[in-house]
Amino acid sequence: MKFSAFPFSLAAIGVAVATLAACGGGGGSTATTPNATATISTTVMDGLIQNALVCVDSNTNGLCDAGEVQGRTDAKGQVSLTVPATEVATAKLVAMVGTDAVDADTGPVTTAYTLTTPAGRHGVISPLTTLVQAKMDRDRVAGKVTSTDDAAAFVQSELTLTVSVFDDFIAKRKSSSGHQRAGDLAHGLAVVAQTSNCGWALGKDARSSDDDATKNAARMNESHIHSGLLDKVEAIKSLDFSRASCKAGYSTECDDDIKRTITPVPMTSCIAPPTSSTGTATTPATPATPATPATPVTPTAPVTTTASAANGKAVYAASCAMCHGSNAAMGANKILRGANSAASIMGAISGNMGNMGYLASSINATVAQDLAAFLAAPSL
Repeated sequence: MKFSAFPFSLAAIGVAVATLAACGGGGGSTATTPNATATISTTVMDGLIQNALVCVDSNTNGLCDAGEVQGRTDAKGQVSLTVPATEVATAKLVAMVGTDAVDADTGPVTTAYTLTTPAGRHGVISPLTTLVQAKMDRDRVAGKVTSTDDAAAFVQSELTLTVSVFDDFIAKRKSSSGHQRAGDLAHGLAVVAQTSNCGWALGKDARSSDDDATKNAARMNESHIHSGLLDKVEAIKSLDFSRASCKAGYSTECDDDIKRTITPVPMTSCIAPPTSSTGTATTPATPATPATPATPVTPTAPVTTTASAANGKAVYAASCAMCHGSNAAMGANKILRGANSAASIMGAISGNMGNMGYLASSINATVAQDLAAFLAAPSL
């Protein structure tokens, strides 16, 4: 796949609305049939992606669930979905790209990942549109409402793109350097997402599992990967796609260069224990016994710190609300077990309960104390 920089321009939404009209009494007036339907057409792309599962995410859980309108993309990455005409403007699309999908630029997909696009922006689903949705989601968690246009403008500005993030960069990249750069940057984002994704962390079929906990963990893994892409914008926009490894296309060598440049932080749940050359877990060497000091050292009195519930509230909004809800007082997913118990919080993270292991890099013992203080008074 070819990825260019990330400028934003609005892409046309291919929506054909079929309206059934009924004739009224003697006045000859018409009325829209309540059961009128519309066709939403979209194209999934890093390169054009065949056999991606695309759905209208009716319950906004980031999954293509049974019962939701869905379909598979064709060889041109295109699919059309029929929905009630009244739901076109609010329909949010999700594309699940599994290892049974094929990217026209790079071949069979080897690591599963997901893409999405904001409600009402259906023309394309790409890493760029996913970044727009990620911006909106992150702001929402922080208690801020960001419109699609504002989020798109933010991403376009951050990526220094000269075209809309909603444009079909595949169709225009041969004749437009701006769209070629948009495609390059989109590819860079896709590589980073797949590198961080570890195959959805729970395997190819995690999201179609009948186990709610498994599905939720897979969804949260994706959600945090999408959010994490926002933190990689500076590195991604500085990628040099003119170098030899990428000049002829998005080869394995080119993608390896991207990975080395970006160095994504892996999800804790995806890290296997280190192994020796024999394949067995490596046992740390026993440290040497320290020499006994000639003169005993008087220990320094520990520094007393006061937990900040206010800071804990900010931490909750940024790192916990996505899983446990914006109102901590509701106790969703047993979050209140951490009230006044930093040890419980750290234990859940170190034990990767509910796929919380990824928080190890952002929540240490001190931050956990602040979070525990907030959970003890969640109405703060």
